[in-house]
Amino acid sequence: MRHHLTLRTITVSDSIYLDQLKRVVAERDPSTNVTEVIFMFKADQVDEDDPFQLALFERMLREGIYYNGGKYVRSIKSPAMGRTQRTEFIQEKYVADLYRHITLGKMPPLTNIHKWEAALGVSRSAAQPVPYMFPGLLLFQI
Repeated sequence: MRHHLTLRTITVSDSIYLDQLKRVVAERDPSTNVTEVIFMFKADQVDEDDPFQLALFERMLREGIYYNGGKYVRSIKSPAMGRTQRTEFIQEKYVADLYRHITLGKMPPLTNIHKWEAALGVSRSAAQPVPYMFPGLLLFQI
Protein backbone atom coordinates (compact mmCIF):
# COMPACT_ATOMS: atom_id res chain seq x y z
CA MET A 1 0.00 0.00 0.00
CA ARG A 2 1.32 3.44 -0.89
CA HIS A 3 0.88 6.34 1.52
CA HIS A 4 0.55 9.91 0.36
CA LEU A 5 2.52 12.49 2.36
CA THR A 6 1.64 16.14 2.29
CA LEU A 7 4.60 18.50 2.28
CA ARG A 8 4.13 21.95 3.75
CA THR A 9 6.21 24.62 5.41
CA ILE A 10 5.80 25.12 9.15
CA THR A 11 7.34 28.22 10.64
CA VAL A 12 8.97 28.07 14.05
CA SER A 13 9.65 30.92 16.43
CA ASP A 14 13.13 31.80 17.55
CA SER A 15 13.92 29.77 20.63
CA ILE A 16 16.88 28.56 22.63
CA TYR A 17 16.47 25.21 20.87
CA LEU A 18 16.62 26.70 17.38
CA ASP A 19 19.48 29.02 18.28
CA GLN A 20 21.53 26.14 19.68
CA LEU A 21 20.68 23.87 16.74
CA LYS A 22 21.94 26.56 14.33
CA ARG A 23 25.18 26.80 16.34
CA VAL A 24 25.71 23.02 16.40
CA VAL A 25 25.09 22.69 12.65
CA ALA A 26 27.39 25.66 11.90
CA GLU A 27 30.17 24.15 14.06
CA ARG A 28 29.97 20.70 12.49
CA ASP A 29 28.95 21.50 8.90
CA PRO A 30 29.34 25.22 8.08
CA SER A 31 27.90 24.86 4.58
CA THR A 32 24.72 23.12 5.78
CA ASN A 33 21.50 25.05 6.37
CA VAL A 34 19.61 24.12 9.54
CA THR A 35 16.46 23.46 7.49
CA GLU A 36 18.28 20.54 5.84
CA VAL A 37 18.75 18.67 9.13
CA ILE A 38 15.19 18.74 10.51
CA PHE A 39 11.69 17.96 9.34
CA MET A 40 8.29 17.98 11.04
CA PHE A 41 5.88 15.05 10.96
CA LYS A 42 2.21 15.70 11.67
CA ALA A 43 0.62 12.65 13.30
CA ASP A 44 -2.85 13.50 12.00
CA GLN A 45 -1.65 11.86 8.77
CA VAL A 46 -1.63 8.49 10.58
CA ASP A 47 -4.84 6.46 10.26
CA GLU A 48 -5.60 5.34 13.83
CA ASP A 49 -7.77 2.52 12.51
CA ASP A 50 -4.87 1.01 10.57
CA PRO A 51 -2.72 -1.16 12.89
CA PHE A 52 0.12 -1.17 10.34
CA GLN A 53 0.29 2.65 10.26
CA LEU A 54 0.15 2.86 14.07
CA ALA A 55 2.94 0.29 14.45
CA LEU A 56 5.04 2.08 11.84
CA PHE A 57 4.55 5.45 13.56
CA GLU A 58 5.49 3.98 16.97
CA ARG A 59 8.60 2.45 15.41
CA MET A 60 9.55 5.81 13.84
CA LEU A 61 9.33 7.45 17.27
CA ARG A 62 11.33 4.70 18.93
CA GLU A 63 14.00 3.94 16.32
CA GLY A 64 14.05 6.92 13.98
CA ILE A 65 13.73 6.98 10.21
CA TYR A 66 16.07 7.08 7.22
CA TYR A 67 15.32 9.96 4.88
CA ASN A 68 17.40 11.38 2.02
CA GLY A 69 20.36 9.21 2.97
CA GLY A 70 20.51 10.20 6.64
CA LYS A 71 19.10 8.86 9.87
CA TYR A 72 16.65 11.11 11.68
CA VAL A 73 15.45 10.64 15.26
CA ARG A 74 12.71 12.24 17.32
CA SER A 75 13.75 15.61 18.68
CA ILE A 76 12.71 17.64 21.71
CA LYS A 77 8.96 18.28 21.81
CA SER A 78 7.24 21.28 23.34
CA PRO A 79 3.82 20.94 25.02
CA ALA A 80 2.25 22.80 22.07
CA MET A 81 3.75 20.30 19.64
CA GLY A 82 2.13 17.50 21.63
CA ARG A 83 -1.27 19.19 21.50
CA THR A 84 -1.03 19.76 17.74
CA GLN A 85 0.32 16.24 17.07
CA ARG A 86 3.60 17.46 15.58
CA THR A 87 6.87 15.60 15.98
CA GLU A 88 10.15 17.00 14.76
CA PHE A 89 12.87 14.71 13.51
CA ILE A 90 16.51 15.77 13.49
CA GLN A 91 19.56 14.18 11.89
CA GLU A 92 20.96 11.83 14.49
CA LYS A 93 24.53 13.11 14.15
CA TYR A 94 23.56 16.46 15.74
CA VAL A 95 21.56 15.15 18.71
CA ALA A 96 24.33 14.66 21.30
CA ASP A 97 25.86 18.09 20.67
CA LEU A 98 22.45 19.78 20.68
CA TYR A 99 21.49 18.20 24.02
CA ARG A 100 24.89 19.14 25.47
CA HIS A 101 24.35 22.77 24.42
CA ILE A 102 20.76 22.97 25.71
CA THR A 103 21.49 21.27 29.04
CA LEU A 104 24.86 23.03 29.51
CA GLY A 105 26.33 19.54 29.80
CA LYS A 106 24.27 18.70 32.90
CA MET A 107 22.20 15.54 32.95
CA PRO A 108 20.28 14.45 36.04
CA PRO A 109 21.44 11.08 37.40
CA LEU A 110 17.84 10.04 38.04
CA THR A 111 14.58 11.63 36.92
CA ASN A 112 11.08 10.97 35.67
CA ILE A 113 11.27 10.82 31.85
CA HIS A 114 8.13 12.94 31.41
CA LYS A 115 9.49 15.69 33.66
CA TRP A 116 12.85 15.60 31.86
CA GLU A 117 11.17 15.90 28.45
CA ALA A 118 9.00 18.75 29.76
CA ALA A 119 12.09 20.56 31.05
CA LEU A 120 13.81 20.16 27.68
CA GLY A 121 10.61 21.25 25.92
CA VAL A 122 10.93 24.70 27.52
CA SER A 123 13.89 25.27 25.18
CA ARG A 124 11.36 25.26 22.32
CA SER A 125 9.46 28.25 23.75
CA ALA A 126 9.72 31.51 21.84
CA ALA A 127 12.61 33.60 23.12
CA GLN A 128 14.15 36.89 22.13
CA PRO A 129 17.81 37.60 22.93
CA VAL A 130 18.31 40.39 25.42
CA PRO A 131 21.74 41.95 25.92
CA TYR A 132 23.10 41.41 29.42
CA MET A 133 23.87 44.66 31.16
CA PHE A 134 26.12 44.77 34.18
CA PRO A 135 24.60 46.59 37.11
CA GLY A 136 26.14 49.98 37.72
CA LEU A 137 28.71 49.78 40.51
CA LEU A 138 30.35 52.71 42.18
CA LEU A 139 33.72 52.14 43.78
CA PHE A 140 35.06 54.58 46.31
CA GLN A 141 38.62 54.78 47.45
CA ILE A 142 38.99 55.88 51.05
